[in-house]
Amino acid sequence: MGLYLAKKRKCDGNFVDSVYHFSDMHDIGKSLIPEDILYSTEIYTDHERDIMNQHPELGCQLLSNILTTFKYDNHQELNIILNIIRHHHERYDGKGYPAKLKGTDIPLEARIVTVADVIDALLSNRPYKKPWSIEDVELYLINGSGTLFDPLCIDAILHSLDKVTLIQSRYPDVIEEELQA
Repeated sequence: MGLYLAKKRKCDGNFVDSVYHFSDMHDIGKSLIPEDILYSTEIYTDHERDIMNQHPELGCQLLSNILTTFKYDNHQELNIILNIIRHHHERYDGKGYPAKLKGTDIPLEARIVTVADVIDALLSNRPYKKPWSIEDVELYLINGSGTLFDPLCIDAILHSLDKVTLIQSRYPDVIEEELQA
């Protein structure tokens, strides 16, 4: 997805490389969520959902503390990492969380990871659901373009669905990481 966006001059190679390498940290805040909520196979109560929805901010706090301790000072990369962690649950229509950002106010890196994360979740087997077919995922993405997802990112991923299918069949556990590139 990132390579397609770079070809469209929406970002550069360094940005794509950073998103690729840092995207795996998007859910780091889940390490601070109580295990009974994190590993629940039941539908969350409103209270449990509120706790789970704290993971982006918790992740930013955790990573900021770590990077400050080690005096990490690459501010461009730091912004990309923190934007991915904080904003990967924002929605293009502004109804996401935690900041209810809308459209291009959502950092591009977060918009990319949002799409990749959703594709990974839908294609994965989970205790509460079976994996979706690639056709159903494609339809969901198309229907969510402009509301859930950035249309530019959906356009990019739709141009790469053959790669998604290939990656999924060869490496079912690494689909999300490869979607970033």
